[in-house]
Amino acid sequence: MVNKRILILFLLAVLISAHIHHENKPNLAKDAHSHDHGHAHDHSHGHSHGHSHSHDHDHDHSHSHEDDLMPSYFEEYIKSNLYLHSVLKTLDSLGKVNSSLIASVFTTLAAIFVFIFIGILRSLNMLTDELLSSLMGFASGALLGDVVMHLLPSTDLTQKAQLLILSGMLGFYILDRLMGHDHDEKEHGKDHGKKHNSVLLLLADILHNTTDGMAIGASFSISTILGVTTTFAIFFHEIAHEVGDFIAFLNSGYSLKKSLFFNLLTGVGSLAGSYIASNYGNLEAMEQIVLPLVVGNFLYIGLASMLGSLKDQHNKSNLIWEVIFFCIGVGLMICMEALE
Repeated sequence: MVNKRILILFLLAVLISAHIHHENKPNLAKDAHSHDHGHAHDHSHGHSHGHSHSHDHDHDHSHSHEDDLMPSYFEEYIKSNLYLHSVLKTLDSLGKVNSSLIASVFTTLAAIFVFIFIGILRSLNMLTDELLSSLMGFASGALLGDVVMHLLPSTDLTQKAQLLILSGMLGFYILDRLMGHDHDEKEHGKDHGKKHNSVLLLLADILHNTTDGMAIGASFSISTILGVTTTFAIFFHEIAHEVGDFIAFLNSGYSLKKSLFFNLLTGVGSLAGSYIASNYGNLEAMEQIVLPLVVGNFLYIGLASMLGSLKDQHNKSNLIWEVIFFCIGVGLMICMEALE
C-alpha cells in the first residue's frame, strides 16, 4: 500500500511538472484571465453607449506592460503556427457567441484526460478503498485551495458578498440535512451519506463552471485571441479541479464512467455562462452574486463533506497520508495560481 501511495505521489508530481512546463512556455494564462475579468463589464457597458465607445475603453486599458506583452507574443506564435492561425480565423467567422460556446465545450474535455489517468490507475489495481480515502485528502485540499487561491481573490468582499458566502454554506447545509433524511440511516448508512455529498459537489461545480463560462464569453466579446488564451487558462485549471472531483465521486461509490458523466454534466454551467456573457450585459451584478455563493458552497463541501467523511474513518494510521495528500492538493493550486 505504501508503494502504491508513493507511485501516486510520483504521478501527481509528473502531472504538476507537465503543467508547469506548459504554462511556462506562453506564460499567458493569468494575463488573459485577469484581463478578461477587467474588461467584461466594460464591454457590456459599451453596448449601452455604442460599439465605438466600448472599443475605445478597451483600448485604453490594453497599454499596461503585461497586456502589451500578451497579444504581441501570441500573435508571433500564431504566425509560426499555421494550424492555430486557421483555427482563429474559423472562430472569427463563427462569431463571438458560437466561438465562446465551442470554447466552453473544450474546457469540459479536461474531464476526459482525468478519466484516462484514473482509468490507468484502476487497470493497475491501484485504486483500493484505503488509497481512495487518502486521495480524498487531495480532493479536499484542491477544492479548498481553489477557494483560497482563486475564488476568494476574485470576489469583491463587501458585506453583501460575505453574507452570500454564509448563505452558500447554510444553503448546502440545509440540502445536506434534507437529503440525509430521505432514507433510513441504518439501512443505507455511510454509502447514502457519500452519495448525497456528491450531489452537493455536482451542484456547486455547475455554479462554478458558470463563472468560468462567463469569463470565456466576456473574453471572446473583446477579441478572439483573448478568448482563446482565457480558454486555455481555464482548461488547465480544470484538469487539477477535475482530479479532485473524480476522486470524490469514486469515493462516493459511483463507477468511473458515471463519474465521467457527472463531470461532463457540469459543463452545462459553462455553456450557460458563455451564452449569458456573450448576449447580455451587467455581468458584474451577476458575478457579485454567483461567486460568493460558489465560495460558500465549496467551503461547506471541502470542510463538512470531504474532511468530515475522513474524520469518521476508524483507521488512524491513514491520517498522515490524508494530510500529505491534502497538502499536495493545496500546493498544486498554489503552483497554478503563481504560474498563471
